[in-house]
Amino acid sequence: MATNKTVFFLIGILLIVLGGSMLAPYALQVILKEGGHSFISASFVTIFIGVLFVLANLEKEFKLNLRQTFLFSSLAWFMVAIFGSLPFLLSSQDFSLSEAFFESMSGITTTGATIISDLDSSPKSILLWRAIMQWLGGIGIVVMAITILPLLKVGGMQLFKMEGPDSTEKILPRTIEVAAIIISTYVILTLFCGFFYWIFGMTVFDSICHAMTTIATGGFSTHNDSIGFFKSSNIEIVASIFIILGSIPFISYLKFSYIQNDVYAETNHTLCKCGLVENVILNGLEDVTTLIVLRRNIIKQCVSYIVRNDFQNITLAWQWYLHPTYAKKIINPEPFIKLGGLGLPLWYCYEMSARQEYYSQKFSKKI
Repeated sequence: MATNKTVFFLIGILLIVLGGSMLAPYALQVILKEGGHSFISASFVTIFIGVLFVLANLEKEFKLNLRQTFLFSSLAWFMVAIFGSLPFLLSSQDFSLSEAFFESMSGITTTGATIISDLDSSPKSILLWRAIMQWLGGIGIVVMAITILPLLKVGGMQLFKMEGPDSTEKILPRTIEVAAIIISTYVILTLFCGFFYWIFGMTVFDSICHAMTTIATGGFSTHNDSIGFFKSSNIEIVASIFIILGSIPFISYLKFSYIQNDVYAETNHTLCKCGLVENVILNGLEDVTTLIVLRRNIIKQCVSYIVRNDFQNITLAWQWYLHPTYAKKIINPEPFIKLGGLGLPLWYCYEMSARQEYYSQKFSKKI
């Protein structure tokens, strides 16, 4: 019987991360002697609940199916917004429950709307927390979670089903590597943005807060007049440039990162299509045929297909690509098809990889 323990385990980890993030505004609260201990109290409650979630949902083997993935994605945003509102509720600013939740949800979803009418006189710890919430929301709860999944040996395996008698093979995407590139890119862009804000006249505090909200493309500011408060065309230019950089799909940065490592060239797909290898072997042509198994980088290959819209532009799917309706496919395409435009190239990449591995093992002496 399927349970949702993995979902709540992951949410527990996210709450611990969120509670840890509250310590930065608390440090500022202490340094500036703002009074009160709203952030340390909120941090303690959030981390405590997160630890309870983790301990109550420990399992020997973590599993995550497609339905649970949707549950996690929806529930994570809601839970983070709920606990993210605690510092507002416990502060001296007299937030109502609805106002605190609105401000928190607006931050974590990078919506940018606010109920605070006077930002200039608001505590700097509150302003920093708004920026942190928006920065965390900009990188995405899901992106933070996928760095955890491989550590639990989940890795999105619910999407892959190897069909065969009495055997199940699982192909794991390099999730940690992808997440590391996305997160490092996000952090680097934030640091550069903050540096240029500081160079052109912002204070350290303003540059940090605005850098986080600029890269998140959320728009929270520390002043009533927003970016216009600084009356600097250079700062506005920096904001415009980094908002554009923050708006670019991170898969573009991913592609750039991989292409810089080595040259990637696509090759003919005929090897693994439509049972060619089986037919060569079964018809006794192996002695006069040389077959070469091409090892591809799955991430590069999939990015290439998506960027070029290969699976949308082709006129005959069977002419160039192995089709999901092919009877002898290895990987079940149905979960991938539900993902829309990303699904078909992703399925194709894993199908090709699976077939190459299958051929290498079954026909190792003849390839």
